[in-house]
Amino acid sequence: MNEKSKAKMLEQKKKIVEGLKMNFPNLPLFEDEIAEDEEKVFIDSKYHLAILIMGDFSPSSNSAAILTQAFSVEYYSEDRDDVDEFLLDIITIIDAVPTVSFRRTRKVRMKVANMDRYVDVVTIDFTRSVKYAC
Repeated sequence: MNEKSKAKMLEQKKKIVEGLKMNFPNLPLFEDEIAEDEEKVFIDSKYHLAILIMGDFSPSSNSAAILTQAFSVEYYSEDRDDVDEFLLDIITIIDAVPTVSFRRTRKVRMKVANMDRYVDVVTIDFTRSVKYAC
């Protein structure tokens, strides 16, 4: 059941990951979260990484047989003055994937625990459409 849709979902995710890795080979990309031992590398140096987070499904307002899935990329950046320009490229790469749509960004500045360091954390929100058998 839904085999074509599952294959399409995997292909979309593959295009997102490959697009980011190809265009930003020095940007570590994680899925869902960064493990504590992996994060230690960034605490000892500077934060520059992205996390792909697949989110919830909801019914589409366009069709009864289509779901919308929200997902986001969290981009962590420390001591970079090209954050907005970098975001523009990330948005362009992911928005080019079929049935994926850019929604918005949210930017916060976070303090690194017990240090005089700050990291920009930008959440870039997208949605994708997924057909299913109903």
